[in-house]
Amino acid sequence: WCPPCRLEIPELKKLYAEYNSRGVEIIGLAIPRREQAKDIENFANQQQMYWQMLIATQELGVRYSIQSVPTTIFLDKNGKEVDRLVGLHNYESLKKSFEKIL
Repeated sequence: WCPPCRLEIPELKKLYAEYNSRGVEIIGLAIPRREQAKDIENFANQQQMYWQMLIATQELGVRYSIQSVPTTIFLDKNGKEVDRLVGLHNYESLKKSFEKIL
């Protein structure tokens, strides 16, 4: 919902198209305010975000130390954090982190 998050969506869509076939998955976490689950689903569909979208809970935010949005956390296949980007990032910056988890 945040403007920087919206700006990052096209970059993530490109990277998802490149890396999904290589085993990389994206899980989006929406931090709702007034929005309902259906609003989030509709938004994801309109934006053609074909990855899993979940609704973040306060507990999840604390568990992953999410203090601002967007926060992009890169986990390897074992669930270990490999990289973390806070704030708006461009395609090249995000791609470097995608490469780290392969």
